[in-house]
Amino acid sequence: MRLLRRQPVPEPATADADALLVAWAQQSPQAFTRLYDRYFPAVYGYCLSQLSDPEAAEDAASQTFLQALAALPGYRETGRFRSWLFAIAHNAVRDQIDRRRPESTLDAAVGLVDPGPSPEETAIADLDRIWLDGAIARLSPDDRQVVELRRAGLTGQEVAAVLGINREAAKKRQLRAIERIRADFIAAPRGQEVGHGA
Repeated sequence: MRLLRRQPVPEPATADADALLVAWAQQSPQAFTRLYDRYFPAVYGYCLSQLSDPEAAEDAASQTFLQALAALPGYRETGRFRSWLFAIAHNAVRDQIDRRRPESTLDAAVGLVDPGPSPEETAIADLDRIWLDGAIARLSPDDRQVVELRRAGLTGQEVAAVLGINREAAKKRQLRAIERIRADFIAAPRGQEVGHGA
């Protein structure tokens, strides 16, 4: 079952607001739509960054919210609803990756067409973003997850909670990722730096 995208309701992402919305949704499941509207764009963005497939990302995001709604009655407010939700999203992404893995052979790839824009169209639209995305893609999976969660708006503490590691380990991964991106930038041949090509 896939949930439909809704227009986000502009609200500040504060733990107090989350606590009120969670309490309301625990009393009336229809009120969960406020949490859905509030977090769908960020959850979908995170799923898309990990899966690189809009349909798979939408499925993972939908699964995230279906699982969150099912688990909401047992949720105990600790001021970490966003971390809790992104931990569910992280697992939903893992499930998608595990389901796709057996089909990732060369035979399965024959005949597939990339539905996205060509590299040239994307480069014209946003050269800096392409370079940064490429640099992030070259990171190790652990470091890339930290960067993508931070790009989705999570704090260092929330990233640590989602990945099930302590805050210091999350910080080290983030610093290592930043240093690797910086080294890639310095090593980029002339004409390949940010803003000059992919």
